[in-house]
Amino acid sequence: MMQPDTVTLVVSATLFVLALLTPLLNPFFRRARIEKAAAEETAQEPITVLLTSFEQAEALERHLPLFLEQDYATDYQLVVVIEKTDVESENVLKRFSDNPRLYYTFIPTTSRYMNRRKLAITLGVKAAKHEWVLLADAHCRPSGRQWLKTMASRCREGASVVVGYTAYDRHAKGFYRFRRVQTAQYLFRQLQKGTPWRTNSSSVAFRRSEFLEQDGYRGNLKYLRGEFDFLVNKYAAKKHTIAVLEHDGWTIEDKPSRKKWRNEQLFYQATRKQLRRSFGFRFKFFVDQVALHGNLLLQIAAASMAVWTSSWLVAAAAGLSFLLTIVLRTLIARKTLRYFDLSLPLWKVYGYEIAVMWSNLLHKWRYLMADKDDFICHKI
Repeated sequence: MMQPDTVTLVVSATLFVLALLTPLLNPFFRRARIEKAAAEETAQEPITVLLTSFEQAEALERHLPLFLEQDYATDYQLVVVIEKTDVESENVLKRFSDNPRLYYTFIPTTSRYMNRRKLAITLGVKAAKHEWVLLADAHCRPSGRQWLKTMASRCREGASVVVGYTAYDRHAKGFYRFRRVQTAQYLFRQLQKGTPWRTNSSSVAFRRSEFLEQDGYRGNLKYLRGEFDFLVNKYAAKKHTIAVLEHDGWTIEDKPSRKKWRNEQLFYQATRKQLRRSFGFRFKFFVDQVALHGNLLLQIAAASMAVWTSSWLVAAAAGLSFLLTIVLRTLIARKTLRYFDLSLPLWKVYGYEIAVMWSNLLHKWRYLMADKDDFICHKI
């Protein structure tokens, strides 16, 4: 029987070592901590919930009762800001106007050349009667009646911003839901390490006084999207920003259409350049992708060369290391994905991980080809 030569052994061993090590360069391995509120954090301070709605009457009608029926012992206010021309949304609000917690107002029709969503948030903050403002979105719903209590329990002295998690509805595409969870692991882990950058959720609590003292969205008013991103980037102080990942603190976003999801990715390309403290996120993502794709390319190259040279031991090592990579990456991700209500078949986890970079590159290319004026207000 022919003994394998040194090169064969080295190549085979390298393939197995990389299959064991590269799955550790993974946001699911460095996952964010799930921390429950301590006993001293259960006090319920008065708080204002702020919703903005733009031609979302149907979603507003479905979700508004859930925001108004929160199990919250202390006073809370729900402020809704809509456009004056949105008659359908106004009719929805009128049907709930007898609820003392609800207050709604309108964007002036004269504010034609301003970012209307940021203006709506600013008007809502000014209308708020409590120091803490919890911003959410009309196309999202609370996970249950404990949502406000869970979020408000972290709005304590010393905190600057509280960031909750927003999951996609179960009917959303698997890849969309996977991306939401994976990106959240990067962002929440970075936040917990003391350097908040942005958020991919639609649930952020902040201090009214700080927002008004620092002129709200001044500095990024020309960008049409990124309201939650800019809030976290500007007002989330290092070591004073709190993540809420408990199920009771989630909001659930309605299933996005393909167009809506694609637009979110495109507008992110425009806004991310204006965000400070991006190095940590982008560096970790780059290293993770190099490890993921570098390992795969080496396995493909080794298998191809082995078949060409009839080195069947190397071919077997490449095949086994590939299977080992899939199994390890799936096992590492499984616990986190299950916690975030996303169970996937073995082969899909690895496939989605590979697809992330190519999806990013596709949207980057689309952004480069697009008219940049589509992402900003022409006048402020």
